[in-house]
Amino acid sequence: MQPSKTRVPALVAALILLVIWQIAALVIGQDIILVAPWQVVTTLVTLVPQPGFWATVAHSLLRIVAGFVGAYVLGVLSAWAASRNRWVGALLGTLMRLIRSIPVVSFIILLLIWANSTWLSLWVAGLMVLPIIYANAEEGFAARDPKLTAMADVFGFTPVRRWWAITLPGLMPFLVAAARVGFGLAWKAGVSAEVIGLPTGSIGDRLYQAKLYLSTADLFAWTAVIVTLSYLCEKAILLVLRAVSTALGRYGTGEPRLAPPTQVCDPVTGVRFRNVRFLYGDTPVLSGLTFDCPAGGTVWLDGANGTGKTTTLHLALGLLTPASGEVTPAASARSAVFQEDRLCDHLTAVANVRLGLGYPAPTAAIITELARAGVTSDLTGRPVGQLSGGQRRRVALVRALMRPAGFLCLDEPYTGIDEASLDGVVTYTLERIHDRAVLLVCHDATVAARFHPRRVPLRTPAADRHTK
Repeated sequence: MQPSKTRVPALVAALILLVIWQIAALVIGQDIILVAPWQVVTTLVTLVPQPGFWATVAHSLLRIVAGFVGAYVLGVLSAWAASRNRWVGALLGTLMRLIRSIPVVSFIILLLIWANSTWLSLWVAGLMVLPIIYANAEEGFAARDPKLTAMADVFGFTPVRRWWAITLPGLMPFLVAAARVGFGLAWKAGVSAEVIGLPTGSIGDRLYQAKLYLSTADLFAWTAVIVTLSYLCEKAILLVLRAVSTALGRYGTGEPRLAPPTQVCDPVTGVRFRNVRFLYGDTPVLSGLTFDCPAGGTVWLDGANGTGKTTTLHLALGLLTPASGEVTPAASARSAVFQEDRLCDHLTAVANVRLGLGYPAPTAAIITELARAGVTSDLTGRPVGQLSGGQRRRVALVRALMRPAGFLCLDEPYTGIDEASLDGVVTYTLERIHDRAVLLVCHDATVAARFHPRRVPLRTPAADRHTK
């Protein structure tokens, strides 16, 4: 949307309010009750050149901003701690509800009893904003996509990669919302504390002086200063958050400085299922499942919908635990094409592939592999959220095949890929498999046959069908 389309209605609304204000001032006709807009402007023009004006602004600005920033950091860290442990979450949630319900004046009086008024606005602004930041951040952490988290587990993301690629991008909209609401409240609470505590040289002190001397013009002028500072502070932190979002979109796009490894795959012994049983709630999905998938071999899991094909893959990847039986992992490093693409939408195709590799692959090498899978060079630098379903599927496939892992799961890997290019993508897959152990789910028997697999049929467990 063009800026003019959003700014013009706001400017018109502001002009209408100024006209109403001017008319009301003329009708009342008493400056001590309501001054006209031009008188406020005149007072501001007189105040701004004075050295004491800027010292007063700096006094309140530094303390209120420091209180907001401190509460912002503390709120996010507290929400993160709450997301890691439910007991910590219960404790912090109760504390935040308590802080939110206590009137601001009670905090002000208590802080005046416990300490002097010099830093009163910092503590009050921070306390009022903290529950808002915490609530938004808590919601952001709770909204993390569990499928992306599982993908990060399979691809061995380090905590740093997990934070920058998944957690923080999902958290950003909630942090922006908290900043929009929080800064205005911080200024209201901070200045209220100054009016009561009267720290020398603060905006609250000047408001109190205006009240004592019945200087309504000064009162309105300093109120305009507060509104302006609140607006500018909000815009400043939103610019910072926007810069962080831009940086997140570039994460993983830089050229690595280290050379890639020479080893293609880690040692692999194959995957083994022994009498595996799995239930979703009380409903049995697998019962007595036994098979081997050796190194250099492919097992095709064949069966109707609901027979546990994807569940079997997730058991092999370690994302699920069987109710009974044994699943022996195929290798220390795993790789997969999931039923869904499970890509980081804000990152480019190159960055998504590089994040999944676990080693610093050169950009040119990734682009070459993407091209072999049918992702054209003009698309490799775009966020994958802008790509079509078929192109996204190719990116997910390249990410899985380039990863030097001895065990590979392919769950309907060619979903969304058009018939015209399917043959080429399957050929590319077969060329990249090498000597891995492969578990394949594919509804197209003709495509599955090209892998020369051992077929393992899956059926709903008849013996457990009515078990409760």
